[in-house]
Amino acid sequence: KIRSFDAYREPRLKPPAESIEKKSSSALGRGRSKASMDKAFDFFEKGSICLIEFEPIVPLTAVMSFILPVLSRFVNEGGSAYLLPPQQLGPAELSQIIPELVTTEGLAERLRVWVDVPGFSEPYFWTFTPQSPESDFSNADRVRSELRERSAAGGVFVVRSLDRVEGMFPNRLGEVKGELLRSIGAGTAMGDVNVIISSSTAGLLGSISAMSSRHIKFEAQSGSVVVYSVKPWTRSYLVRSASSVTLFPLLFVIE
Repeated sequence: KIRSFDAYREPRLKPPAESIEKKSSSALGRGRSKASMDKAFDFFEKGSICLIEFEPIVPLTAVMSFILPVLSRFVNEGGSAYLLPPQQLGPAELSQIIPELVTTEGLAERLRVWVDVPGFSEPYFWTFTPQSPESDFSNADRVRSELRERSAAGGVFVVRSLDRVEGMFPNRLGEVKGELLRSIGAGTAMGDVNVIISSSTAGLLGSISAMSSRHIKFEAQSGSVVVYSVKPWTRSYLVRSASSVTLFPLLFVIE
């Protein structure tokens, strides 16, 4: 059989206002993300460690537009979340996307997004200047501890970009590895959901893969984006941008 797949189209990161019921805590639970990514992989469990790997040529929106809706749903349902975003997703873009997805109460109390650009006053932004792997991870652990106390879910939904972490201290990856593995292990013991987003070229990818309970990979094939689970294995899915709700791509099984 000869099959052809549509090329992935970059969605607008800010969803249409009419498509998101921001004030409803269950709105995102009924959304397209739950009908696709959650159903296909079912990987966000308390105490889990999920690695989401993507080839460098995969558009970052294909990865983040799965992660952000699930993170926001976790917060809207009473949980807390911490996000260390990829370098390409700056505070200007995040300040447009996140308020469309998270309730006002959740923004102020149960969400923290690390940014390294001063001048943004949103209550969910948290800024500090990188100093050393030990001090930075200790600061992040303290913030997550505060979020955990406010979380009705008993844990924190933690999303970190491995490339961003490595980029802070490119000449001290040994220290970064030790602190990152310690932080992930401590969070897992306390019921956090740990999600690591990483390009296929990250230096510490192998270490994270070895300790992860789930390993999901995004690949690009002639302009199309394909996603599947490496651990445990699943069938492959074509990632296609939805036309009506542009922030939520759809998955189509590749038979």
